[in-house]
Amino acid sequence: MKTCKFILLFVLLVSCWNCAEPELGIEEEILFDAELNLLPENVTVADLLRDNSPEEFKQATGKILGNTLGRRLLLRVKSIPNRPLIYFWPIMDKDGNLVMGVDGELRYYGMGRIDYNEKILRDANRDELLFHEFFHFFQNGNLLPNRNLNNEVEAYVAQYCCKNYKIEYT
Repeated sequence: MKTCKFILLFVLLVSCWNCAEPELGIEEEILFDAELNLLPENVTVADLLRDNSPEEFKQATGKILGNTLGRRLLLRVKSIPNRPLIYFWPIMDKDGNLVMGVDGELRYYGMGRIDYNEKILRDANRDELLFHEFFHFFQNGNLLPNRNLNNEVEAYVAQYCCKNYKIEYT
């Protein structure tokens, strides 16, 4: 009797799980492909960043554009309506010097603004960290960022996927 209840519970759970996660149909696949075709065909660093951006961030953005997943993200960012150019705002101390900080700090504040400290300029992984902030720009557009755990988890997962997505454009 106990085995029968277990099997019944297992079948019930599997059937409910299958109902909750429908398979991707051909119609949905076609819609997704059509949506991708609406994106701009090309994106450059100049399309995204203001001219006075630090050279380190321009190079990191170029590196992101060289990654297939990064390029798709930045094409989406470029297609955001009324999108401001992304600009970088240095975090300064009371004497007007760029803060060094123990850790590198890079944070999206909305309306195209990303704050940074000096340590992030020397970080070898600044392209991954910048990808994370670009993902927040994609999530929030021109609005102030919605600071919640779900957005952070999404951005970290995307950052991880981009880091491990080795297909490069030729």
